[in-house]
Amino acid sequence: MYPAASLTGTGSINGRLVRCISPEWMVKFHSGYKLREKDFRDVSALCKKFGIELPESFPQFKASG
Repeated sequence: MYPAASLTGTGSINGRLVRCISPEWMVKFHSGYKLREKDFRDVSALCKKFGIELPESFPQFKASG
């Protein structure tokens, strides 16, 4: 189950407005498990696109990415 506060995002698919998980919550959801390079790429892209600070849980990837 997703927290209600996470369901405040909006986006578009084929020009149609859709509701979705906000980018801040997508970044938060990338925690609590063993992180992989793929997770770093996903979170880095979200952070860059939406001006979110990269979480401290990604220190092993910061030097290489």
